Amino acid sequence: MSGCYQKGNLTIYEPDVEKNETNRILEISKIVFIDTATVFYFDAYHCTNSGCWFSIAEESVLQGSHKTYKIIGSDGIELGKRMQVSESGHLAFVLYFEPVDKSEKTVDFKDSDNNRDFSITGIKLYQTPKPTGAIKCTLKGEVIDRPQSSRLMLLKEGEDLFSTKGISIPIRNGKFEYVLNCNHEEFYQLIFYDEWMQSPKRWRPVMFISEQGVINFTLHPEGQHKMNRVENGKLNNEYQDFIIEEANINTPSPYDKFHAIINQLRTDGKYYTSEAQSLLNQISVIADNNKRRALSEQYQKLSNEGFDITPAAKEAIASIDSIRRATQLRRLQYTREHPNIVGYSILVSETRDVINSKNDISLFSDVYQTIFAPKYPDHPYTAKMIDLLIGSSLKSGIPFIDFTAVDLTGKQVTLSEQIAGKPAVLHLWASWCGPCRQKGKDLIPVYEEFCDKGFVVIGVAREKSISTAEAAVKSDKYPWENLVEIDDVEQIWNKYGLGNIAGGNFLIDENGIIVAVSPSIDEIRDFLVKYITPK
Repeated sequence: MSGCYQKGNLTIYEPDVEKNETNRILEISKIVFIDTATVFYFDAYHCTNSGCWFSIAEESVLQGSHKTYKIIGSDGIELGKRMQVSESGHLAFVLYFEPVDKSEKTVDFKDSDNNRDFSITGIKLYQTPKPTGAIKCTLKGEVIDRPQSSRLMLLKEGEDLFSTKGISIPIRNGKFEYVLNCNHEEFYQLIFYDEWMQSPKRWRPVMFISEQGVINFTLHPEGQHKMNRVENGKLNNEYQDFIIEEANINTPSPYDKFHAIINQLRTDGKYYTSEAQSLLNQISVIADNNKRRALSEQYQKLSNEGFDITPAAKEAIASIDSIRRATQLRRLQYTREHPNIVGYSILVSETRDVINSKNDISLFSDVYQTIFAPKYPDHPYTAKMIDLLIGSSLKSGIPFIDFTAVDLTGKQVTLSEQIAGKPAVLHLWASWCGPCRQKGKDLIPVYEEFCDKGFVVIGVAREKSISTAEAAVKSDKYPWENLVEIDDVEQIWNKYGLGNIAGGNFLIDENGIIVAVSPSIDEIRDFLVKYITPK
């Protein structure tokens, strides 16, 4: 790649970066090269519904391959001072650095030498070609009465912002536009970033299908989501007709009555049995990790036996499950009657829901195998359905599923090569999942007791970058090999039937057979005592 100052290459728009570690607050919109400076244009976004602050240090630099470039000025912010993101949720500012040498191909932005401060690494100082594909889907939208919303996040259906970076689409003066280049028609989702930050489990995605042409969006405030409109395109119009039909069937919502009953039971202290409530109360206040683990396992045993919630709570939950199953079967019938990408999109989404709700998947598998797999053998949905169906059948007595992921140095590591001929625990976790990390810490004493006898633990963190996994490993002091699943690229969670659940443990014997799914620490220890002969 030629130097940055070549004719016609004075401005880099939306430069590619290897890693953005600014908690999604900062993004670079463009870089301009002039004789006296290298100029970085930044956008700062709010991080909660009430706004947030950030600060750019006076010592900020660009680190090149052989030289450090100091900051020499700023516009729109005051260096070293806390800056409040405006009520609109967006703040544009400019940083000026010493002119970057023509030989530099990438630089790193460092807010300071403190590893906890902002950094953006691998910033490419050349315009990289944008992705191309068979489909050019142009998203054009208007956002009504949402001054706090300054960006949308674009992801594929089934992904979430915990484990996937997504594509950031800025909202400017209530408008947005983005060209999505892709090779297949499939479900995508737009998520208001501020809505996700307020309540990551309750945001409402705006669904659409990536088809050729322009898709128009009219998006309203959270409480008025039923007014949202997605228009244009044969497939999207068909999907919108499906949404309207569903809304008519579900008005009023059949779930509301039973959710209200459950909320009232919780308020009245009649949701959990007295024994379960006692255990939960103790778990919430006890500081000793070993005692808390023992109590948690008692509660889990109670839950597995069905003695954790009251009969009234069970009745309300059963009613909700019955409604959900009826909805799943109604949507399944729709897929039979619409053997196109709209139907396939709905089938994939519903199959995932059926797996998560522990309902019978055989009817969904049959529709997939008889209708969609033969018709769409090369579509990404077909590979996704294979993973979902394999993961749903994962249980004790069957072989583990092999995969390859990167270690903390970025090296590719294959699971089978690490556990061949050894009893092992596959520990799937995430830095943002407290319970997953606690399970890892609870496993450490067992590992230390049996590791010299051949016992292996392989951890896999579901992350957006290696650095977040590395920091958690260092904090929790995991002594075993840890790999990283970045942006769900290997679909490991789907292969192990976890979907968007943060993690899970799998006990595997020396022959590669799964002994237990989600085993307790005592179950793991008992297995090792029984099958490992002390040396």
